[in-house]
Amino acid sequence: MSNKILNIGIFAHVDSGKTTLFERILFELGAISAIGKIEEGTTESDKLKEEIKRGISIFSTCISVNYKYKKKDVKFNFIDTPGHLDFFHQVKQSLEAIDFAVLLIDINAGVRSQTEKIYQELLQKKIPTFLFINKIDKNYNVEEFLIDISENFSKKIVPIFDSSLNSILFEKEINEDVELNYLDWSDFYSEKYLKKPSKKILQESLYEGFLKSEHIVCLSGSALTGLGTKELIQFYLNLEIKQNEVEESGKIIKRIFDEDFGNLYLIKTFKELAVQKNYFYFDKKIQFEKFYEFETSEKTELDLVLQNSIYYAKLKNSSENLKLDSEKFFLKLKPPEQETFFTKDYYILIEPKKEEDRKKLLDSLEKLTWEDSGLEYKIKIETSQIELYGLGELHLEVAVSRLKEFSGEIFQISNFEVAKYELWKNMTLKVSFEHSAFNQKLKSGFLNCYLEKSSDFSNKLLWEFELEEDLKSSVESAVYEILSNGLNGLPVLGLQIRFVSYLNDSMLDATHSVLKVATISGIKSSLKNNTTFIGPLVQFEIILPESFYGSVLAVLQKRLAKIIKVDVAKNNKTLLIGEASAQKMLGFQSALRNMTQGKGIYSSRVVFNKATYYAFY
Repeated sequence: MSNKILNIGIFAHVDSGKTTLFERILFELGAISAIGKIEEGTTESDKLKEEIKRGISIFSTCISVNYKYKKKDVKFNFIDTPGHLDFFHQVKQSLEAIDFAVLLIDINAGVRSQTEKIYQELLQKKIPTFLFINKIDKNYNVEEFLIDISENFSKKIVPIFDSSLNSILFEKEINEDVELNYLDWSDFYSEKYLKKPSKKILQESLYEGFLKSEHIVCLSGSALTGLGTKELIQFYLNLEIKQNEVEESGKIIKRIFDEDFGNLYLIKTFKELAVQKNYFYFDKKIQFEKFYEFETSEKTELDLVLQNSIYYAKLKNSSENLKLDSEKFFLKLKPPEQETFFTKDYYILIEPKKEEDRKKLLDSLEKLTWEDSGLEYKIKIETSQIELYGLGELHLEVAVSRLKEFSGEIFQISNFEVAKYELWKNMTLKVSFEHSAFNQKLKSGFLNCYLEKSSDFSNKLLWEFELEEDLKSSVESAVYEILSNGLNGLPVLGLQIRFVSYLNDSMLDATHSVLKVATISGIKSSLKNNTTFIGPLVQFEIILPESFYGSVLAVLQKRLAKIIKVDVAKNNKTLLIGEASAQKMLGFQSALRNMTQGKGIYSSRVVFNKATYYAFY
């Protein structure tokens, strides 16, 4: 049994060297005998064909390493996460499993959008964060770099290296120029050190401040050459961890498909778990058939697993399908609150080339979306076309390639599209939905209401009077039916309908179907000229050689992009920061690659909320 368990996530912006660092850590721990290369498909975390082909991480991967340190057993659970924003849902899920984070920054690129986004998540969840300044193979001024990036972090960055970039954490002599910074967060340790200065007090303050997320510990090095990697591992090995008791047994993090064991769930344990024992997921009773520990060279089956660790698990009833609909997945008696944490704004239409292949295509889509909760598919009732939704162009490109692996070339696809909506723009509009009896010959009643702008994008129905349940149900179903498709086949957002009265002729009582037709007709009439078309925005960053700046700027202007900032990056490169309609930026990444001969780097994130969206005029 392990004396210490360390659950560590490795995070970074794309191309920062995260997977290389992961390989180096595994090598230093003796888990692998040689360091793999991403482009050769020999790394421990990037095994998918698409990951090897594109040279990026697509899925987060958990690998366990059992290590002996000072005659004690230490169990490392490392989660290597994707760096591209299209796969940020994988990052979000990984945050639910880890206790500590290593955040990489490429000293050549500095703090990028993904870096800031990850840091804000780590800060919100109070996850102790270790900053690793990577790629210092050349002669860089790291101290100056830390000053430049300090404004991006709300917590103080505390280096554990000297001006020569050598780690000082485990040296016997005190380096007060650096180590007095370890005391800034604590009056207790400051007073203790002033009374009797010692290296031990400085280290205690450093570690406790780290565990309480009072500061960010920082080390510089090179994942490629191994510089700083041993010191990074040593820092974690010397952590003294205290476990908090919680009511829950564990947490389901994500679903995966494994070639050896089929459908599995990645779980974080809060207590010891055993096979054949009853647990509860929401109100569903479940049992685990087997637990698995994935190491670099083997996959071990387990009947009992330790608390505060990470494992893969198979349900006893393999037909069970636990949906991942919220940020929190507990194994407990009471269900957690539902909480949506990402939106799927990009989509493509998919159709089988032959109708007899439709079932095979749908089965493959089910497999694809089961493993990747960032994907979702819907079938259009009118046309039987399949809409596949994802989190970005790259996400959907990868999804289509993987779908071909599952089903073969049995389908055809449309161009990528971005979801559009109709937004209700009037503050208040008083209307009456009139219905008629006897084949429209006699007016038989009026449903009076106010159509109002809601405080957010949600649609709400408010009743200020009592109505027979069957009539009320007909009205509500009519409202949601028309709002889901609007006048142009687009969902309507931001409309609150407040029903205030219902007047009808007692001699000509309306049936629920007549009232439903009247409601649909009334809302359709009200929507005309009272909505505006909107869609998500893309906030982007582009790094490119200065020589391509003019041509790229011209293309961005044609796409009606708003340039927010132009700055000088390292190595005679220009940084462009801006925003534009997600619809108008479709295909830009490929265009940039062609314009800059593959030297331009583009990253973006989709934003869509009541305060940030693009209006089409």
